[in-house]
Amino acid sequence: MNLIQKHNEAHAEKLKKMNDLEEKLGRIETENAHLRQKYDTIRQEKAYLSGMISDFTNRMTVPFGNGSTLAGRNDDNGDT
Repeated sequence: MNLIQKHNEAHAEKLKKMNDLEEKLGRIETENAHLRQKYDTIRQEKAYLSGMISDFTNRMTVPFGNGSTLAGRNDDNGDT
């Protein structure tokens, strides 16, 4: 085997390895895009649920936080 043939084989091997790595990179970039999309969706859901919990907590604490009592609310409704 002469020197040129060895060089050509080594070059072909390097090109094959580069192509394999480029394909792998493409697959990883695609997977990364999908994972980023899932992350963004989950983050939006978390923000929505956090807002719902905050709203619920505020609604549950406002009647008790403004000093009204059960008896006071009954008087307002004409129940006493």
